[in-house]
Amino acid sequence: MRNPWGHGEWTGDWSDKSSLWTPQLKQELNWSNADDGIFFIPFLDYIKHYSNTAITIESDSTKYHHTKTIHNFANDKMAFFSFTIDQQINLSKEIFSISCIQQGNRLKSYRNRVLVNQRFQPSEFGIMLMTQEGKWIGATHGGDQSFNFSLLLKEGFLLPGTYIVQIDPTWNESADFHKDYKKVMVDIYCPQSNLQLNPVPEQHGI
Repeated sequence: MRNPWGHGEWTGDWSDKSSLWTPQLKQELNWSNADDGIFFIPFLDYIKHYSNTAITIESDSTKYHHTKTIHNFANDKMAFFSFTIDQQINLSKEIFSISCIQQGNRLKSYRNRVLVNQRFQPSEFGIMLMTQEGKWIGATHGGDQSFNFSLLLKEGFLLPGTYIVQIDPTWNESADFHKDYKKVMVDIYCPQSNLQLNPVPEQHGI
């Protein structure tokens, strides 16, 4: 397991300092005694103490690249962005994802023991992708307790051309607790390194 904050770990059986480790197992599993957020935990302890786990897609900076922009939805019900792909992407072999990530000091709100009724809760997002000509490619709607929600395309091909993505948030009550919670990072993760996300007026959107 890995703590996404990069530090703070399980301290029970099979933790870094557990006496259960043998020299052979340490070598086989690349054991490390460091507060790096990475740890082993027995399965029964895992399901007892953890309620949410995220599994990341392949992370390889030599193969895939992030293209990001931040949009403030304070006065917008939805937003549209265009981008151009200059190489065919095989979705069954290569990664192409569009993510919405709410901004703001979310962790601080979790730790606030006074304003418990004003803790951050992730809102839901609709993400829709179409070609510039109006051909539907894919869509999803929902939310995630880790405040990061994604459309991950898995089948077919994305052909070279210009595409339009629509971001349609459904705000919950906590989105009004802080002005930064309605700022959203839109992130495209794909093989193309020179991708650009350009805002598109609503009348020219999907």
